[in-house]
Amino acid sequence: MSLHWKVLLWMAAGAVLGVLMQVFLAAPSYAGFEVAAERGGVRVTSVALDGPAARGNIAPDDVFEAAVLHRGAPDQELLELQGPDDLSGAIARAENGEVVWLVPAGNAARASADDDLDALDAARAVSVTFDPGSRRATAIAPFAFVADSFLALLKMLIVPIVLTSIVTGVASVGSMGDLRRLGL
Repeated sequence: MSLHWKVLLWMAAGAVLGVLMQVFLAAPSYAGFEVAAERGGVRVTSVALDGPAARGNIAPDDVFEAAVLHRGAPDQELLELQGPDDLSGAIARAENGEVVWLVPAGNAARASADDDLDALDAARAVSVTFDPGSRRATAIAPFAFVADSFLALLKMLIVPIVLTSIVTGVASVGSMGDLRRLGL
């Protein structure tokens, strides 16, 4: 068997393994923060340091009164947050990789009155991932090193190629007048 068939076979096996993991290993939605009931919404009590909420600039003591699912899509939903169960239900309904928009206190009334929801500019985005303690996260952990190494090697290859292309392009321009015209 030649090398390209072996590579194709391993790629197909990897795809089948990925589909099996997707189907059979549970991965509940995770946003990386805890909330408590607050009059008129929910108050953030804690934020995981490396979670999606920290990347979305969600901080402890932030108060949110609504969540928006599928923002910009025809099936967009504005959900009022009466307590922690409302928010956890909204996050559970979102799929992994989807974004949930959290509306800070004082903005939901304007947003619900506006048909196109332009008042949601103050909303903060939190991407939903799968729970790092889930069975799927545990199963893919051994492959994380290989994936990170591959991406690092790819970046090490791309940067010198781009730099070399720029230097070669500028060097082959010719006279100073041509370089000036190119710069303009």
